[in-house]
Amino acid sequence: MSQSEKMIEYNLSKKDPTATVIFELLLPTSGYAYAGKWPRGLIVRIAQVPVSLLIGGGLIDMQIIEGGWNTLLGIVAASHILCSVDALNQTKKYNHNLYRDIFGKE
Repeated sequence: MSQSEKMIEYNLSKKDPTATVIFELLLPTSGYAYAGKWPRGLIVRIAQVPVSLLIGGGLIDMQIIEGGWNTLLGIVAASHILCSVDALNQTKKYNHNLYRDIFGKE
């Protein structure tokens, strides 16, 4: 396969990192699915729920801070953003591995 054919194949198969983040922010786990890592996204999202509830719920129950519900929402939002960043990194890894497989080099 020629270099131009390899480049065409790479460009047709690579994933857009921006699209990954948009998908993940709009519909949880869809960014992971786009990156080909749907099971990872599902595991991350399932783990996110009890962690958020434990941290936020504990703060609310112990009345450590007023407005505990706002804190819980903040924790959920922060974890949502972190999941989007992880999905972005998974897309970058996918593109890197694709490049390595097609061109045979890093």
